[in-house]
Amino acid sequence: MSKLHCSIIGGMNEGVRDEDNPNLYLSEPLVQEALLELAHEPLDSEQLHAKYSQVEAEIANLLRVGAIREEEGRIYLNFTLLTHRDHEILFSIGREYGELLAEQVASKSGQIRELMSSCSRTAASPEQLAFIAVGFCILDITALRRLSDWGYMLFQKEQTGGSFTVFATEKVELDLSGVYYGGHMDEAGPYRLVSFGDHARLPRRLLPDVLWQAFRPGPKVDSQQTRDLVGAYRQQLKGDIASVIPTLLPGAEGPDCLSSEPLMQTIVEWLDWLGYLSDATLSVPYFSAADGPALSELQAILVPELRAWCQQYYESIKKATGEATPLRHGVPYPEVFGHMWHYVFGLANKRLADMGLIFDAYAPDHRSPGCVPAILEEGSCDLNL
Repeated sequence: MSKLHCSIIGGMNEGVRDEDNPNLYLSEPLVQEALLELAHEPLDSEQLHAKYSQVEAEIANLLRVGAIREEEGRIYLNFTLLTHRDHEILFSIGREYGELLAEQVASKSGQIRELMSSCSRTAASPEQLAFIAVGFCILDITALRRLSDWGYMLFQKEQTGGSFTVFATEKVELDLSGVYYGGHMDEAGPYRLVSFGDHARLPRRLLPDVLWQAFRPGPKVDSQQTRDLVGAYRQQLKGDIASVIPTLLPGAEGPDCLSSEPLMQTIVEWLDWLGYLSDATLSVPYFSAADGPALSELQAILVPELRAWCQQYYESIKKATGEATPLRHGVPYPEVFGHMWHYVFGLANKRLADMGLIFDAYAPDHRSPGCVPAILEEGSCDLNL
């Protein structure tokens, strides 16, 4: 049974050999057992190979792609693997420094509220708009890009097989309610369909998640041909959703204009069932291209606060997390900080919600507890990592 959730951040080279693709063997239970034993303490090379001789080829692959390394006859982890204890450490530190980040963001609360009030909006409140604009667009997408540019974090590096880093996390039971760091996004024509919130309530009954779930082939029919086919239909459905959205905006002629198109009417009814509509009008946060200048101004206000926070606290966080598994094994800190950051900004968002500056996604009568859906028009903000 799988003990670790493993992923690759970055990309594999086209035509990469199977032995150079860690995705193909990190899910092996015995490989995961070996990695967790290494996490506890670096092992003598001969001891590791003898104990895990059944997966000797996979261990050789991990050494070649750089996921583990050998120094003076001992084997060390060479990527970010977080154990249950590591999560507890990072969560505690993330709360302390996330609340400091929240205080810096809140120092600009007047400007944030003014900008959110100026944005085109549906029935969504300014706090819901701020939940997406501040919590997702700035502290998630923009921050990941800027922190990488400034050298504080590293998600991709050239390795055998591609440009990527490996990440693994032991399955944990932490209360992540209100820790808003989970952004899911997909394109639909000129729009980005977004769900943003915590990971305490999964799976989400929102876009784009329901599209990913509905078009996931079961094991009995899974094949490359099946995936290609359902992928094509998913793209078609996203295009139809994009065609419907303009009719649902305040002031538009309304979905009645689609009465001659049964499929489009079905999509409208489906969006209503998902909680996106109120009186046949879009009611979730929506940013149009006309809101681009306001969101750019928001970025100009908060990015300097982000950099000041990094300059003041980055080294302190590094010192405080020194006992985390990957750092004990000598993994470069920028690789680890990318995962630390998710706790920091997720807990910062939790604090901002407690302050009332951004929406509390557990507010009474909220249709999707723990998460807020949104639609962002092309040109409203830069969501490219």
